[in-house]
Amino acid sequence: MVSVGILVVVSTLILASYPKLGDNADLTQAARTVVSSIREAQFYGISVKEFGPGEFPAYGVYFGPLPAVSYRIFADLPPGGGDNQWSGSSETVEIQSILKRGYIDNGGLCGKKNGESIDCGLSGLNIVFKRPYPDIFLYGENGGLQGPYDYVEIIIKSARGDTKKVVVWKSGQVYAQ
Repeated sequence: MVSVGILVVVSTLILASYPKLGDNADLTQAARTVVSSIREAQFYGISVKEFGPGEFPAYGVYFGPLPAVSYRIFADLPPGGGDNQWSGSSETVEIQSILKRGYIDNGGLCGKKNGESIDCGLSGLNIVFKRPYPDIFLYGENGGLQGPYDYVEIIIKSARGDTKKVVVWKSGQVYAQ
């Protein structure tokens, strides 16, 4: 009887925490996918990937408008090429979905310039890789292009309110917290 009681209590605890474990696993996977997409755009930009016949643009990743359940890898094409921002579907290389339980909410895109406080009021975020520059160009949107920033944060949120953060530094460091 005591063994059955202990088994019931342990089973109840495990079953009660299972949805939270699933959310955490989904958020971790979503953050890793975002990091992977940023690295993919970096590879495209540095390795001179051809977008169209004879076109070798800068590449980037665009997050927005908020709330967002997806983001875009893009090629920064002329005539707007070099404007450090996604300018429409003609520049889209790939649309990536944030996994089923994650999204980027208002306040989930933040940028920080050296010596200033962090700005989490961005409505969009552009991360651009231009050759031959080793630095990443980080620009936010809030009624116009903001930045450049020294680092940005992308905060992915679950329906339960749990969060994972992806941090990108202009020096090229990209990681998930």
